[in-house]
Amino acid sequence: MVINIKKEYYDKLDNMALCIAKKLGEDENVTEDILECIRKIYGGTRLNRLNEENFHSSYHQSATPDAEFFISRIFFNFSLLNKLNWNILLRVQSKINGKFFSPDIRIEKEGKTLAIVEFKLKVGWIQGLFSDKRAEYDRKKMKEGQTIFDVDKFRQSEKERVDKLSGGFEVSKDKIFYLVPSLREAHRKKYETTIEDYKRIFTGVVGIPERNLILLSNNLRLNLDVENLKEKLSPRNDFESFIKMLNNSV
Repeated sequence: MVINIKKEYYDKLDNMALCIAKKLGEDENVTEDILECIRKIYGGTRLNRLNEENFHSSYHQSATPDAEFFISRIFFNFSLLNKLNWNILLRVQSKINGKFFSPDIRIEKEGKTLAIVEFKLKVGWIQGLFSDKRAEYDRKKMKEGQTIFDVDKFRQSEKERVDKLSGGFEVSKDKIFYLVPSLREAHRKKYETTIEDYKRIFTGVVGIPERNLILLSNNLRLNLDVENLKEKLSPRNDFESFIKMLNNSV
């Protein structure tokens, strides 16, 4: 019974992905639909809705696995509808020259990697990759002995991860992408940093082209993990551009 319920849930996610893939095939904008679907995925993780007189929960399970599945199925369905023969690998571990690699999503065709997509549902714990101001704050905290977190080592480790993915799968870095719905956690009201600033900083840190940061929303205050959304979704067209680029590269 539980298995059937879970299957029904993932079938619904797949159907949403299929609808978006169809729109992409008709050259329609789909990013707003993707953001809305991610909101629904978040909604399904809030078990505190079950709170009753003698039962209370603040448990909030991770939405990332389901969101990754949803995004990967958009790629799969788009390939299927357009007979592109892409192979979509979601968190599949590959052993190359004795080393193991498991990118979030890898898209390949006939054994050749077309794109690697690292998916970050939220950027809270990686905000130092996007914000120089946050990096400065972390450095100050470490210097004062208030934290052992070394933001520069963290930045270097993420750059090395990109280098390893590039070398391991024998692809140039222009085939490695990061997909991020919103930069809310990296932005502060007092910051004057713009979307383009954040893109420039992040891609400079990890060593990929600016276009390879696929950002879904222009709204720096957008929090998709709320029941009553007051902020505008403000969709960008990075995702559509990525699909076109990928389609044309085949």
